[in-house]
Parts: sequence; C-alpha cells; structure tokens
Amino acid sequence: MLQGSDKVNILNVNKNDIVMVYMPEILTSLREISKRFHVKEERVREWIDKGAPISAVSAASDSRRTYYSCEVMRLQMWLEQHND
Repeated sequence: MLQGSDKVNILNVNKNDIVMVYMPEILTSLREISKRFHVKEERVREWIDKGAPISAVSAASDSRRTYYSCEVMRLQMWLEQHND
C-alpha cells in the first residue's frame, strides 16, 4: 500500500499509445568504460583530455586514486560527434 510520502507517476495512455522509458546505464570505473567501448584504458584517458563526458575525480586521501564514471548514451553521442 502506498504511503503519503510515496511519489507515483501515472501516465494516462491509450491502448495504442507507445510509451518509452529511458534508464541510463552508468559505468563506474575506467575498466568498465574501456570494456564497454572495446578500447584500452589509455584511449579512455585520451577522450577525457579531449572533453568527453566522463567524470574523473581524484580521491582526497590518495592523489593516486581516481574515480571514473559516465553515462553510456552521453558518451556514445559524444564519440559520434567527435568521430572517435
């Protein structure tokens, strides 16, 4: 049963309507990104240097550790625009 604080989005759709829901695919490491796009990790670093929509954040406690993340569709669109 729904509680008062639960948020529910209800679409009024007809029998012949088409509804599309987009669920972003988030990759959370350099390894995941390189495997998903079938390239070496060095290539992903090159994309970052060129401005690809990949987050690269250094850990405050360990400057050698960098955390990467990206949304697959945004990166795919960027690659198509930059011919990479």
